[in-house]
Amino acid sequence: STSGTNNANRGENIKLAASKINGKILAPGEIFSFNDVVGKRTAEAGYKTANVYSAGRVIDDIGGGICQVSSTLYNAVLYSDLEVVQRRNHTFTVGYVPNGLDATVSYGSVDFQFRNSTNWPIKIQAKVTDNHVYFTLIGTNESPGKKVEIETEVVKTTPFTTKYYDDPTLPEGTTKVKQSGKNGYVVNTYKIIKLNGEVVSRTKLHTSTYIPLQEEIIRGTKKVEISPQQPPKSGTGGTDAEPPDNPQSNPDR
Repeated sequence: STSGTNNANRGENIKLAASKINGKILAPGEIFSFNDVVGKRTAEAGYKTANVYSAGRVIDDIGGGICQVSSTLYNAVLYSDLEVVQRRNHTFTVGYVPNGLDATVSYGSVDFQFRNSTNWPIKIQAKVTDNHVYFTLIGTNESPGKKVEIETEVVKTTPFTTKYYDDPTLPEGTTKVKQSGKNGYVVNTYKIIKLNGEVVSRTKLHTSTYIPLQEEIIRGTKKVEISPQQPPKSGTGGTDAEPPDNPQSNPDR
């Protein structure tokens, strides 16, 4: 399961996509295609506008949130030790699964696919509730003593940079975050198979490369005029007196 569906439109997209997968049965050897099952993400199909990654930026577009569904299913597939046919990581990191365990999708260009590599049918159950996405793969346990563990290893970290935009309508000293930054990473993902508690294999699945997402800050350049202070009255300390604190003169307070 994964969490992070508190945005209303994003949550609706996730529920719709999950409902199309729920109940799907795969015969032995059959390949599951996320794009084929979920279909094209359009407004006519009921999908809403929410945040997506596009051309190096975070923008609003139809079907935002769908990749949380594909990524959650990908994790269920990994822990079920099924064969992954097609998987690609996001351009930038995501918050709902660990780095190296995401699976991005884009209709017509990027798909997530896996094969029922067992000798028996598999049923996929999907549920969205309490801001969580759940996937359960029901099949025949051919190796009761087998356990799957997934490990990730960060090979490289690239800090994000910050770009500033001046806004003459905002008071000087005021800043607004236009886009939050994300560090870039190179992450190796490994699958460990244990049989009755003993490690029998450790396989490198893939290397995921995430590029940094630039932070964008809007900063105000409008000069704020401060009223001149009245000359001190006799007996108040003369020129050593501190001027009164005026929170309105500094928008950052």
